Amino acid sequence: MSKFRKAYPKHLSGGMRKRVDLARVYANSPDVLLMDEPFSALDVQTKHVMQQVVLDLWSETGNTVVFVTHDLDEAVFLSDVVVVLAARPGRVASIIRVDIDRPRNESMRVSDAFVAVKRGLWSAMQDARAMSGN
Repeated sequence: MSKFRKAYPKHLSGGMRKRVDLARVYANSPDVLLMDEPFSALDVQTKHVMQQVVLDLWSETGNTVVFVTHDLDEAVFLSDVVVVLAARPGRVASIIRVDIDRPRNESMRVSDAFVAVKRGLWSAMQDARAMSGN
């Protein structure tokens, strides 16, 4: 990013803008980081890079991160706990523990443990959908 330190935001890629967003947030030394689908508009490769950046920052700071996503892989990769919500009325449908070792890396996305947690999360989402009457 140092090559772009004098660039205007309009000249930055989506991934670069997200890095700047994270830097701005961490410059304030927050105790809790609230992230609402921050990577949904990024391509898959950039999204994976940014997910790793979040994990690296979390490892360094230990700050609590509340991350909203509709992406099952993202939820499993980033989380220790996933809260599945049901709609109408909005409520907690289930809480899934992600017992996958840290540090996490790209290769673990295809591990048996990762896939098992993802299956459990998928099932919990289907149950939440049924609770909502959809």
